[in-house]
This record gives sequence, C-alpha cells and structure tokens, in this order.
Amino acid sequence: MLDALEKSPYKNNTIVVLLTDNGFHLGEKHHWQKASFVSLQDMYPTLAELCGLEPPAYLDGCSLVPLLKNPDAEWESTAITGLTHKGEPVNGYISIRNEMGRYIRYEQSQEEFYYCTKDPHEWINQIGNPKYAAVIKKLRASVPALSQMSLPMPPVKRERRSNLVRRQ
Repeated sequence: MLDALEKSPYKNNTIVVLLTDNGFHLGEKHHWQKASFVSLQDMYPTLAELCGLEPPAYLDGCSLVPLLKNPDAEWESTAITGLTHKGEPVNGYISIRNEMGRYIRYEQSQEEFYYCTKDPHEWINQIGNPKYAAVIKKLRASVPALSQMSLPMPPVKRERRSNLVRRQ
C-alpha cells in the first residue's frame, strides 16, 4: 500500500496513520511489541496540525509534529493510560508517564513510581524515596481524581438472533 501511495499523485498530500493495540507488553518489563510514550489523545492535535487546521483549545492532547520533524527534539510530554472494570469503574488504575518516570495510582490510593531514566524496566518502586518527591508530586497532581474521570460506556444491548424476524 505504501509503495503504491509513493507512486501515486497523492503522495505529497496523504497522511497514513497506523493505530494498534498489541494488548499487554508481551515482554512485560522489557517492553517489546508496544510503545509507551505517546497517547491517543495526541492524535487529533497532530493530524490537525499536519492538515493546517487549528484544534479546539479544550483538547488535552498536544501535537507530535515537532517529534515527527526531529525525533531528538526537547519534549516534555505525558501519556495517560488506565484500566478499569466496566461493572466497577472505580476499581482499576490510572498511570501517567513522562520522560522521567511513570506514576501509577490504584483504586485504593495505592501508588507506584518508577524512575525510568535509571530503571527503564520498572523493577524498583520508588514511591517512598524522598529523592523523587518533587517528580512524584508533579505527576500525582496531573492524574485526574476519580470523580473527574469518565465512566466506561454501558454495554450494548443486542437482540438475540432467535428474536429477529427472518426474511423469506
């Protein structure tokens, strides 16, 4: 597909976006087969900038265009992820990741912090280490309160096939 695009008249005005979710890091602490540094909330502002559009000011994400132009550019960013159970949305965790580390808050106010610059595989929880108190405080303040978080969508109710009218 990319080869065909390269040969087409649309090659200079086409943006190709590949989005995927590989599930868990299959290598867990070695983090293979999944990226951990950008967030889907950054996709809209990125595409808007690439298309010459101005995204609404209320968006949480930021454009990744500076990184596309220069992967070594200075970048202060965060990626927020979360996992919850649809039946009990307050049970789960939310995680925020930036260039220095990853902070995780669980439903019972349990916390973890990994200083990824020195511990890229996240082996040592540094949540109680006063050396990282300022970083932890900054990341903790960036995580929305449970009351601010959106609830998962309710399950879709589908009719059973036996209840559908068959066409003759």
